[in-house]
Amino acid sequence: MGIRKYILPVVAGVMAGMMVQAFIEKAIHASYPPPPGLDFRDKVAIANYMAQVPIAAMMMQLVNYFACSLLAGAVATLLSGRVISRPALVVGGIITLASVANMVMLPGQPLWFLVTTLLLHIPAALLGYALARSRSLNAHEVGADVKS
Repeated sequence: MGIRKYILPVVAGVMAGMMVQAFIEKAIHASYPPPPGLDFRDKVAIANYMAQVPIAAMMMQLVNYFACSLLAGAVATLLSGRVISRPALVVGGIITLASVANMVMLPGQPLWFLVTTLLLHIPAALLGYALARSRSLNAHEVGADVKS
């Protein structure tokens, strides 16, 4: 397992995805702010708040998760040399585990949202892999046509 081929691409992919997720999440919270004075350490208050979050906000968050994992998978693929899908798979797995931690910290999320979140990250990261890899292959084909 090489650092340049596996570890650094995975770390960079996770970081890129999480940065995008945090940025988009800020915009979602600006559109759907939590009530003033909400104590995020109070699990009962969090569960009550999560039960009242509009479905539109939940759907926006799912799109955010998808974008996060897609970008993370693409970055890991590009930095790993675009040959194998393992870095994108690992990135998707790490982000899924981060989502599990989020589920524990924010109780009261609807079951449909939890299940969708868990099923979303790895396929999105693999789509990022496929897009990055196909773009790479297309670039090589164009380069071969120019040289001919």
